[in-house]
Amino acid sequence: MPKQQASVLRYCSSLQILLFYMYYTDQEAEKAILVGVALQSEGITYEQMTEYLDELSFLAETAGAETVKIFTQNLDKPVHATFIGKGKLEEIKAYTEENPVDMVIFDDELSPTQLRNIESVFPGIKVLDRTNLILDIFASRARTAHAKTQVELAQYQYLLPRLTGMWTHLERQKGGIGLRGPGETEIETDRRIIRDKISRLKNELTKIDKQKVIQRKNRGKLVRVALVGYTNVGKSTLMKMIAGWVKPDSGTIEIGQTVKLGYFSQENEDMDTSLKVIDYIKNVAEYVKTKDGSISASQMLERFLFTPDMQYAPIGKLSGGEKRRLYLLGVLQQGPNVLVMDEVTNELDIPTLTILEDYLNSFIGIVILVSHDRYFLDNVADRIFAFDGNGHFRQYEGGYTEYLDAKNRETGSSIRI
Repeated sequence: MPKQQASVLRYCSSLQILLFYMYYTDQEAEKAILVGVALQSEGITYEQMTEYLDELSFLAETAGAETVKIFTQNLDKPVHATFIGKGKLEEIKAYTEENPVDMVIFDDELSPTQLRNIESVFPGIKVLDRTNLILDIFASRARTAHAKTQVELAQYQYLLPRLTGMWTHLERQKGGIGLRGPGETEIETDRRIIRDKISRLKNELTKIDKQKVIQRKNRGKLVRVALVGYTNVGKSTLMKMIAGWVKPDSGTIEIGQTVKLGYFSQENEDMDTSLKVIDYIKNVAEYVKTKDGSISASQMLERFLFTPDMQYAPIGKLSGGEKRRLYLLGVLQQGPNVLVMDEVTNELDIPTLTILEDYLNSFIGIVILVSHDRYFLDNVADRIFAFDGNGHFRQYEGGYTEYLDAKNRETGSSIRI
């Protein structure tokens, strides 16, 4: 895999795409084998490979798989035909013959030839690479028409050069991890049909992009800013400085007298677990003003999926995710005109995120946020501030997709993951 593409995929992981939450069902988790290679030609050490495999394991868990075994190998460069050596491939095959395994996931991108050759070694077992796994998570996570169209386009572009042997593989498997999206529809063997679909999806994206531009213009002067960048570049520190939790090493931060700031931090607030849920919100405010008028504490709780029974239950009865949602609601109930939200999507389920997106899109005020959920940023942010790791950031107009497009033009890459 080209180093540039590898770096983008690693970037996706460092941005914690693994936090694209899944809904667990009563179905038994698919059993997965992970395969990692320390490639000397790409400067990947054994320690780095181990870190990447930890990420891959979390990605697999996010997609609904259980990692049952990990195989590793040191190589100067990938084996052209099978990516890993023949001996290692036979070792993995022997394990699958003695243990129940649903899939083998490689922590790299496999070429079409490598994928076909490896599949022939594991009949009846799905073979995925990191890219396919990530696309599957995106497919299960996408909520809006734009997100779903974008993921479907990426999946078809991924599948097109892998058509030979891929369709028969899909016919045998019929769904599951790595096969969500177009893989679950009628199997189409004709490359022309796939190219037509890609063309149609690109046209659909163009239409949706135009609609998003109109929606942003309709927001008027309301500011929606998202901070993005690698881990530990200072995003959260800047948020804490704005909120007054941390003092800058030099200079000052001035907050206007009319600013009423609400800060949602990564750290959960200490709560009196004996307190009733509704009393926690009422202690903040009985009512909060919104675009549609004043909303009572009980109405606000209902809007964010707290049923009447839950409202009168003690906080100690809530799950971790529900406490996080309650903490968020407490911040919103303060009636701020500037919202500073650090990792607001962490530990919140998809229905809550959808409600929050609607709330923020009608919020009368300024929103400054950090999130590793690209779809959330696409739906909420109008401007991206990208940190470079050296204390500087660059401004990009639009949501996260527009930011990626701009970065792709700057680097000459076509990767949209």
